[in-house]
Order: sequence, then structure tokens, then C-alpha cells
Amino acid sequence: MTQFLLIIFPFLYFRGMGSVILSVKDWSISFGNLNVLKNVHFNVVSGEIFGVIGVSGVGKTTLLSSLTTLLRPDSGELFFDFGNGLEPVTSKNRTKYKSLIGFSSQEGSFYPELSVEENLSYFASLYSVSHLSSRISEVLKLVSLSKFRNVKASKLSGGMQKRLDIACAIIHKPKLLFLDEPTADLDPMMRARIWDTIHKVNDSGTTIIVASHFLDELEASCDTLSMIHNRHFILMGSVSHLKSLYSNNKEVHFRFKNRNYSGVISHLRSVNFDARKMVVSNGELVVLTSNVSSLLYEVSRFVGSDNLQSVSVEEPSVKEIFESLINSEFGV
Repeated sequence: MTQFLLIIFPFLYFRGMGSVILSVKDWSISFGNLNVLKNVHFNVVSGEIFGVIGVSGVGKTTLLSSLTTLLRPDSGELFFDFGNGLEPVTSKNRTKYKSLIGFSSQEGSFYPELSVEENLSYFASLYSVSHLSSRISEVLKLVSLSKFRNVKASKLSGGMQKRLDIACAIIHKPKLLFLDEPTADLDPMMRARIWDTIHKVNDSGTTIIVASHFLDELEASCDTLSMIHNRHFILMGSVSHLKSLYSNNKEVHFRFKNRNYSGVISHLRSVNFDARKMVVSNGELVVLTSNVSSLLYEVSRFVGSDNLQSVSVEEPSVKEIFESLINSEFGV
């Protein structure tokens, strides 16, 4: 996937080559007096995995539900490539739009008392899928459930149920698939299996929009990451591009023999040291700053070289960037 230039506030960005399959403009949603999303803008490029990051309750599910027409926005425009370039999604073509997308919600949409194959047959009937037998076999192979086609859905493990739900969402070969928290409540091994399935679906030609609060998973798997905070998208870009925006900032990890981390933090604050973050994590003091040499000087001056057990300098992760943004002056 190509990378793009990002400008923050107002949010505008430009991608290189690649056709846009979905475009959202001025998207706002509220429930009574509660504003959930406000003037959200973004484009999704055909063939990519587009990740939506945000803490629980920030509006990820609301966003996906509205983009799949389950919720109606207060305002905004939605454009989709039906085959001849972007067109606005209206009441006249909404049925066609829904036939070209798939949605796997966090709760799941399959029927527990039906078998795997019966579930796929039912969802296929909603879209008049042709060559049903071969399509079911194809999808079952894609989600690694071929050996379980006659098993009742309620008897499947949590990970297999999630893969079945994804299978039901793609039985009609959608151009665009929406996934809401696909690995929630699963153990690490099952989460890895789900992401293997997601990549297979994407490799088969389906563009994917996935919302999750697992930052590490989206960082490892998405072509584009978008971050929701306080009703807005506060940042968007490829993983490498987001990190390049913060290339001047390094994450410095200190470990002291006397573990007097609070004293060091107080000292750095007293000298007004320029740091985007200072926290104690896993028995270490972690400081995010662009001035590593001055930081090392101030810390060693305060604690003494004999008390300094270890120091390491690392690039910030996407998680660190996100946490830094929402706690900094650049947060919305």
C-alpha cells in the first residue's frame, strides 16, 4: 500500500495511487444531547485493511454501524465505488450498496442452533448467491472450517464462532467487509487465528475496515491506521508514516537500583524538562522526548551513574503515539 501525507486540524490527507472505494465526509452522529462523532472525514483505498483505533466507548461501533446503514447519521455524506468510480449512497441505491458490503459485528449474527453449513446457506439466500455448494466450500476453506460444516454453531469454540460469523459476512463476495472488534474476548492463540483469516479474506480481494482497541494487532496488520478520540479522527496514516511524524521523539527506558522513579520525575518537572510523557511501567521509568542527550544528562546528574542500572532508547510504538496524542495539546 502507498503512503500519504497527513495534516492535522483540520484533517486533510492525500494518498498516492490507488482507487478510493469508500469516502466519508462531515460524518456526525449524536444520541440526544450526546455527540458521539463530529465532522469525521476519511477515505478507504480498495484492497487495503483500514484500522480504526480507539478506547472502548469512543464510537467505533457507532461508526461502523452507521457506515453499514444500521444507524442513520445526523449529517454527512457517504460515497462508494459501485464499479464506475465513487457515487453518493442514497435511498435509491442503498439496497445495492448493502449487497456489496459485509458486516461481522462484535456480538455475532449467526444462528446457534443451525449447523455451520445451514448458517451459510441461510445468509447466502439473502443475496441469491449462485453456485451455492461450491461457494460454501470455498468460504469454509477460506476460514478453516471445512471439517466443521455439519457441526451446530453453538458447539463451536469462541474462535471458530467468530470465523463462522466472518464466513456469513463474506458468503456473497462483498467488495468491502466491516469487522467490529473481531478478536474481543479471545485468547492470544485464537486472536492470531482470526487475524490469519482476516488476511486471507483480504488477499482474496476484499477491502476491510476493522475497528479494535487492540493497538498492537492493528499496528501489525493494517495498511492504514486511524485514531478516534473525543468524537474526531485525530490521526491517520500508514504505520511507518505515523512513526515518521514522531521520528524526532525517542522512548528512553531507565532502570535504577534504588527504584526512586518518583524522585526523578519530580526533578525533571522542576527543571521544566521537555518530555511528551513520563511514566513508570514494568519497573522502569519511560520518558518520551526529542532531547535524549539532555535527558541522559539530567537523569545521571540526579541519580548518579552508580545508581543507573540500565538505559535503552527505542522508537515509539503506535500505542505510545496514540497515548501521547490524547494527552497532549494536539488532542482534540
